[in-house]
Amino acid sequence: MVPVELWGVTPPAIHSNMKKLWFKRKRYGWGWTPCSIEGWTVTLVLILSVISISMKYFEKNMKAWFSYLFLLIVIFIIIAYKTGEKPKFQWGGV
Repeated sequence: MVPVELWGVTPPAIHSNMKKLWFKRKRYGWGWTPCSIEGWTVTLVLILSVISISMKYFEKNMKAWFSYLFLLIVIFIIIAYKTGEKPKFQWGGV
């Protein structure tokens, strides 16, 4: 959605409907980086979850560890895709 501007000012009604991004596109490569408190929270939960399942399953049951790790990464990618900018490969620039 492209905001309508009049003399450089965006009307409040249109501005309030704009989507708040949790993740922005990386400047180099493909993927996202957190850009809001919600994005950082999701990233922190992912990191803590990976540490937790690693402590519980890594040496005891590698199959379960890989399964949980795969599931967590897929969930993280879905959240980043739904709440972030459209992904594309880029190398520098804006």
